Amino acid sequence: MYRLQRLTQAEMGSRRLDVSSITLEQSRMDKRAAAKLDRRNRFLTAARQLFADQGYERTTIRAIADLAGESVGALLATFEGKEDILAAILSDGGEKPGGDRGPNQEPPK
Repeated sequence: MYRLQRLTQAEMGSRRLDVSSITLEQSRMDKRAAAKLDRRNRFLTAARQLFADQGYERTTIRAIADLAGESVGALLATFEGKEDILAAILSDGGEKPGGDRGPNQEPPK
């Protein structure tokens, strides 16, 4: 079990947070979030292009990762699979590859 501990004023003074370290940590988190968003967008751009050129069925996860300049593992850490990528493209308002399927219909398997 966890135990709550009362700290005296003297102890609190020695445990103060360094604002510069918080700012630095926030900056690192912002950079990581920006890199993650950039990677996601590169996957979606590559998938849009491949779906338009080859069609959904003939496009592989590896082809999407290669065109995006990333590994298959990075793609699968970002998306669950090809269906998830297509759903993200459709929900982002991208062009609908392979016809006029509405956003509520299941992607082809």
